[in-house]
Amino acid sequence: MHYAIEFRPSREVAIRLWGLEIRWYAIFILTGAILAFLWARYQAKKDGKNPRMYDTFFILVVPIAIIGARIWYVLGDLEDFAGKDFLYIINPASGGLAIQGGVMAGVIFGIFYFKNRYKDVPLSYHFDTIVPSVLIGQILGRWGNFMNQEVYGACVEQSKLWFIPSFILENVSTACPYGEVSQPLFLYESFLNLIGFILIAIVLRNYWKKNRKPGDLFACYFIWYGLVRAILEPMRESEYIMQFLGMPLSIVTSVLFVLFGIAVMIFTRVNPKTKHITFENLYVNDYGRQLEKEKQERRKKLIEDKRKELLEKRKMSNS
Repeated sequence: MHYAIEFRPSREVAIRLWGLEIRWYAIFILTGAILAFLWARYQAKKDGKNPRMYDTFFILVVPIAIIGARIWYVLGDLEDFAGKDFLYIINPASGGLAIQGGVMAGVIFGIFYFKNRYKDVPLSYHFDTIVPSVLIGQILGRWGNFMNQEVYGACVEQSKLWFIPSFILENVSTACPYGEVSQPLFLYESFLNLIGFILIAIVLRNYWKKNRKPGDLFACYFIWYGLVRAILEPMRESEYIMQFLGMPLSIVTSVLFVLFGIAVMIFTRVNPKTKHITFENLYVNDYGRQLEKEKQERRKKLIEDKRKELLEKRKMSNS
């Protein structure tokens, strides 16, 4: 007897409840965002920080990032949105998000949020902790593209994609000639993002100690993701490459991401205010001193409470 799991990604809608449609893309994006949040929380706790400082930020940054991603998508397809209803244009459910816009919106919001709410923790710490975890959301988000049957490349002979699981090739929506199939760019990017997450959020974070500057992991994210998109974006079918003022928006943005990441790493090494600061003396030593100070304060309070308790007992015995 033959057993098989039938997988149908053409079903964009996962659940329908009383007329409300919950799409696979939304499920993947939200799941990725939650996992990214939990990872950042875990790292903060591991570093001896209060993980709750990210709770409110997560609730606020998700819708802000979605708005940024939608705006960036609309900018890359202005001709298609010309003459459309305003509510349709701003509604993400009508289709279309560009993650690069979401990242930029999230970073800008993060600057204002952490500068005002958590001044005792360096801004670079938050960005080194949170931004690399965004790759988790991007890893899962690309599988939402698979469910929507989008983010494909040019047609190639199916035999050349022997390393791709058959359930993916069999469910790739394509107008290719017989024997050919569209390259699953969503899969390539998801896999490369996974490598980037392991490299930046795990390997570099835990083992790059010497000469590491605050903000380096934040910069590495932009360099890595910029390179990934700059390589993969030209492989897309030309009609799906977003254009703004005649320029390929995603490709230009990817190059700017790489340049921005490099600029951050250079700036922290030549700026007189930061060039002598390292990861260890800012994150490890300062935080260690802070934890020791808090420990001493708790000890003093405990001694003071016991002293007051003894005084109260003496007063009661004398009376």
